[in-house]
Amino acid sequence: MPINPRQHYVRARLKADERIIAENRYFFSRFKHLELPHLQLDCRIEKTAATEFRVSVKADCFVKNLALPAPPSVTAISDNYFDLDANGEMTIVITGFPEQRTLRVEDLNWKWLS
Repeated sequence: MPINPRQHYVRARLKADERIIAENRYFFSRFKHLELPHLQLDCRIEKTAATEFRVSVKADCFVKNLALPAPPSVTAISDNYFDLDANGEMTIVITGFPEQRTLRVEDLNWKWLS
């Protein structure tokens, strides 16, 4: 079965004791030539401490260079720039959010390569 090099890639994972040690992807085409489908992000937010939130994000298809710019006055984001495989999930911890405010999905300004 022939593949379209603009729509497929190979993902390799190195695991030890069910823990992912390393992960990489090989693309058959340059990023600017990728034919990425329109995606739907599913995002959940959970408050874990007075100034800390856990954000879980899923996508229905592969997302290249998913980025989460830091909301104003945030101290740190555990990971704000990554690739996400179809139906994969990434959990991000945001710390230093103002204690009196609540983080809402609408506050997150996701960006990605499309």
